[in-house]
Amino acid sequence: MRAIFYVEILGRTRWDVREEVERIISYLKWRNLKPKEVGETIEDESMAPAKFSSYVEAELSGSLGDLLNAAVDLSPTMVEVLSPPKLEIPAGELSETLRGVAERIRALMRELGFSPLIQDIPDLPTPAVGFDEDELWDLVYQDRKLLVRMGLDVPGSEEVERALVKLLAIDGCGVSSISRDDRALMLEVIGSFESVIGFISKYPPAEFEVLEPAVVEITAYELQNAMSDLGGFLRGVRQRDILGEAYESDAFSFKL
Repeated sequence: MRAIFYVEILGRTRWDVREEVERIISYLKWRNLKPKEVGETIEDESMAPAKFSSYVEAELSGSLGDLLNAAVDLSPTMVEVLSPPKLEIPAGELSETLRGVAERIRALMRELGFSPLIQDIPDLPTPAVGFDEDELWDLVYQDRKLLVRMGLDVPGSEEVERALVKLLAIDGCGVSSISRDDRALMLEVIGSFESVIGFISKYPPAEFEVLEPAVVEITAYELQNAMSDLGGFLRGVRQRDILGEAYESDAFSFKL
């Protein structure tokens, strides 16, 4: 697989931006790669406190797991998949790959001191839980959805379950079943590849398995959307302090 990663970097100072650019270049060097382009550090007082910015553009190649792991490590703002136009991956292989990606995200969140917040959204109706066999068959084999099992290390309360069903719906996923065991809250979830990756990026599960279909087809368009969502969310986590201040100061608003 080949893809172009575009990483946008914001900072309070030139040094903050330079430090992150150097981290990315070091990562690429570790993979025997060089950036295609490194932007100049630009200062824009109107964007304070995020008044310094730059970018790094790089072409990466490797397996699906290699590129997804790189999306965690580099946290690109945007990804363009160059080739191949389509992948077909056995469910077991995809399960193993996404378990590794989820653990990598969990490790990054621990390193950054970030804890995902599972909070109910009172104004949003709670979607129904459960699908019959015919509905699941149509969703998987007609609509190209994935049926996956995820185990989350969260308290197994009705409030948490209700919140998770809503959060999954926001990411475009439905819940087929919910159960509890001694280790985790277990959910069987149906959703597109992009939707499943979107949820994993925010709430990385401790357990993960693709149940259906036996072979998963992923297009380049779906993959680049998924990696862009994954990288963009984690870029926000890496820069959450300065982004929070920027939004509070209305730095990103458009003025006519």
